[in-house]
Amino acid sequence: MPLSIKLMTTHTLTFYRPPSGYYSGGVWVSSGSDVEVPDVLGSLQPLSPGKLAKILPEGVETDSAYIFSTKAILQGYSEFSDTLPDYTTIGGRIYEVHEEQPWNSFNLLSDHNRYILVGRVQNVEGGE
Repeated sequence: MPLSIKLMTTHTLTFYRPPSGYYSGGVWVSSGSDVEVPDVLGSLQPLSPGKLAKILPEGVETDSAYIFSTKAILQGYSEFSDTLPDYTTIGGRIYEVHEEQPWNSFNLLSDHNRYILVGRVQNVEGGE
């Protein structure tokens, strides 16, 4: 394990992978049930203002996002795909995998990926 991971606190999160599907009349039609991806070990850090904050979707503040570095392969958001992003719950709020980048902190080569987790926006009625 690279030195940079040993220096950080690790967290175990359970992610959920939505099935593929398609849009019909503006409504998502799922092809099955979500699949649990349990016990994903990694480093969870709050996203601080700066360079990485520029990749957040419009209207998302840094206090609604985390960086999660892990060896696991997670499915992120893509506007060109027929799949939805993996998601997890942190502090009672749902966070979706938004961005994936190779992680090479401290100039060490690593087999870890760094994911940006973005808080899911709730609708006006308070639901998901």
